[in-house]
Amino acid sequence: MSVGTLTINFKFPVVKYNDLILARYINLSKEGSLDIAVVDDKSIKFQSELKLASGTTLLDNDVFVELAKFTEQKELDLDLYKLANEKLTLKKFDVLNEELLKLNSLLDLRTYIKDTVEFGLEDILVWGILRSNGLMGSILKNKNYINLTRWYNHMELYPVLGESHQFIQQECKNLKTSQKLKNAAEGKKKEGHKANFDIDLPGAKIGEVVTRFPPEPSGYLHIGHAKAALLNQYFANQFKGKLLIRFDDTNPSKEKEEYEQSIIEDLALMEIKGDALSYTSDHFDLIYDYALQMIKEGKAYCDDTDVETMREERGEGIKSKRRDRSVEENLRIFTEEMKNGTEEGLKN
Repeated sequence: MSVGTLTINFKFPVVKYNDLILARYINLSKEGSLDIAVVDDKSIKFQSELKLASGTTLLDNDVFVELAKFTEQKELDLDLYKLANEKLTLKKFDVLNEELLKLNSLLDLRTYIKDTVEFGLEDILVWGILRSNGLMGSILKNKNYINLTRWYNHMELYPVLGESHQFIQQECKNLKTSQKLKNAAEGKKKEGHKANFDIDLPGAKIGEVVTRFPPEPSGYLHIGHAKAALLNQYFANQFKGKLLIRFDDTNPSKEKEEYEQSIIEDLALMEIKGDALSYTSDHFDLIYDYALQMIKEGKAYCDDTDVETMREERGEGIKSKRRDRSVEENLRIFTEEMKNGTEEGLKN
């Protein structure tokens, strides 16, 4: 007899794999204990929902704790549970990195998180959360997490974990099939998707088109990067031109060689290969000279307005109070303060 129904929302940015895996794990030991449903609807605001036969309904982060009560282990490390939900779901690498290094150290001489003979609730929890984090693909390639990678890959060998994504995909496929059958019965016809690359480039000539993809090596490749790279490659190929990849390495405090290498590898996975690779820093002298020229011509100025005020002024169309600085003052700040990295220069 079913004790309740777990519903997973696949359209939510962070899919609750940990809840799904735990429910399937429970059903392996107590067949039919939980009904599992998958919805593919962005209008639904929950990540996961557990409706118990008793009439109680739980949402999102409360679901896993409740499901844990149906296992032999029953009790969950709540401190780890809180940390995992707060930190391991983040897409900010600097914060995520700190926690992953701790986890990597913990797993140094352990097969499982709690140093048990078999995996437990904590392993399901952490693995499921990491599975839903889009950064994991690049993280698993990083040699700094050798123990974490070993553990993650080992856990994935268990079908109840490793096949969780296929389970959701199959359920979504079944949903779409059911919807198509329903639409057909009601005489509805789905409008086709009209997105394409059929974009006109006036004046473009075969062999003369040069496109550029300029990622900043301060993080991993994301969907915005991928769209830009694919579009630029398309037009370069369409007009038998060139695609230039130029790393915009102008912010050394945020950049790492690790990110640069990861971006190149991910581009290769998408079969994107530039005709030339360059760096903005290769042209700093030229950029500096142009900046000087623009200041002398009154076309550029130095501005130490704080970020929030600047953002507000831009939104309201209000000119900066520094816009009317004299050419001489701007040249002094640029060549003496900014160039030498003084306290005043760093504010501009």
